[in-house]
Amino acid sequence: MFGRIKSTYDFFESESKPYFSLEEVVENFICSFTDGYFARWEAVVAQEEGKTLTEYQQNQLSRLMNFGNTNDEILYINGMPRPSKPWYEIAQDIAPRIVEGKIKPYEMYSCLVDEGWDRMKAAMTTYGPNLSKPAGIENAIEVIPTKIRHQLEIQTAISWLIGLGQAKDMTLSNASEEYRLEELVKKLQESIESVRYFQLSIAKILEEFIELPPQDEIFFKAKMMEMLGLEDEQEELAEKLKQYNS
Repeated sequence: MFGRIKSTYDFFESESKPYFSLEEVVENFICSFTDGYFARWEAVVAQEEGKTLTEYQQNQLSRLMNFGNTNDEILYINGMPRPSKPWYEIAQDIAPRIVEGKIKPYEMYSCLVDEGWDRMKAAMTTYGPNLSKPAGIENAIEVIPTKIRHQLEIQTAISWLIGLGQAKDMTLSNASEEYRLEELVKKLQESIESVRYFQLSIAKILEEFIELPPQDEIFFKAKMMEMLGLEDEQEELAEKLKQYNS
C-alpha cells in the first residue's frame, strides 16, 4: 500500500514518459479527483504537518489500509507518488494550455476545445469544496485566473461552430447546419457572466474568437442579429441573450 521512495508525480511528464499529451494531462487531472488521488494526498500531508483534520480528510485516511501513526514521510500510495504541486496549481498550469485563441472552424481541433473545460469545471465543482484552496478563494473554479476562465467559457460556446468549412455542405447556408447557432446561443446564455466580462457583441466574436469562412461570416451576422433582435453587430449581447427563448 505504501512506499517511501523519494518521488513526486508531475502531470506533464515522468521518467517513463517524458511528455504527456495535453489530452492525457487533462484526463489524468480529472481522474485524480474522481478516484480520490488528490483527496488522499491532502489528508496524508495534513496529518504529516500536524494539522487538525477535517471530517472529510479523516474519512480519506480511514480508507487507507495499514495507515497508522508514523514519523516517516509517506511518499507513495497505491503505486502513485504524491503530486508535485497542489491540485489548484496543476489546474492553473493546465487551463491556459487549452485556450486556443481565435478558432478556425474549417480546421481540425482536439476534443479539449469543446469539452475539456466543461469536464475540468465539473470535476473541480464536484470535488473542490472538500479540498484545499488558496487563501481568499472559496469557489474552486476561481482558482483559474479570471480572464482565462472566461476565455474558456466563450471558447466552449464557439466550439459549436467547429466543422464549418470542413466540407462543401458544412456551411450555415445549409439549413441542416443552422442548429449550430441555436446551440451557440444556449451555451452563451449559460456563460452570461463571461459574455458580460468581454462585453461580447457579434463583431467582437468575429474579431477575437472565431475566423469564419467569408460566406459563413455573412450568414452568421445576419442570422444572429435576427435571432437575438440586434440592431447592429456592435450591440452587446448580454441583455438580448437573457431575453432569448428558442
